[in-house]
Amino acid sequence: MKKLYLLRHGETKLNSKGITQGRIDEPLSDAGLNQAYKVAENLKKMGLEFSDVYSSPLNRAIVTARIVSDLEPVVYDELIEQDYGSLDGLDYELTRPYHFDFSEVGGESRKQVGERYYQRLMEIMHQSGDMVLVVGHASAFKAFIEYIGQDVPKHVPNCALFDLDYDGSGFFFNQLISKLDE
Repeated sequence: MKKLYLLRHGETKLNSKGITQGRIDEPLSDAGLNQAYKVAENLKKMGLEFSDVYSSPLNRAIVTARIVSDLEPVVYDELIEQDYGSLDGLDYELTRPYHFDFSEVGGESRKQVGERYYQRLMEIMHQSGDMVLVVGHASAFKAFIEYIGQDVPKHVPNCALFDLDYDGSGFFFNQLISKLDE
């Protein structure tokens, strides 16, 4: 049995303002940097040492990955956040009527994101060691959890950690650890 941890990036200024950033390459805010450093400390206290680290291509994920691990993250385009289409950069409340299906506004459906993540994570788990960390984004992680047929947490704070098992053929979501930055 292998372990897979999915870590949401630290906070950005757009996160703090309730703005949908999707694929906007927004850097971490000072608060987000502090969150990532606190998570790094807490992961060490928990005894989590990763054999492999992967990241979304967006800066906020790469920087978080570099802070929380001594390993340089391998970046895969498939680990990018969901494409919100024309809703990127707008108030998050404007996305609610779409129920995470943004295909009609030039973006991706939740199913498309889940499939994209599932395919890449299967490849990652086949080629990696026993303790894998992927740093990415809340909507994409939720789409993946839904895609594997498990209950999706409603709220995923910045720097929350999804704990999953991988048995060689499938993924099993155990818990969301959401207070790592305290």
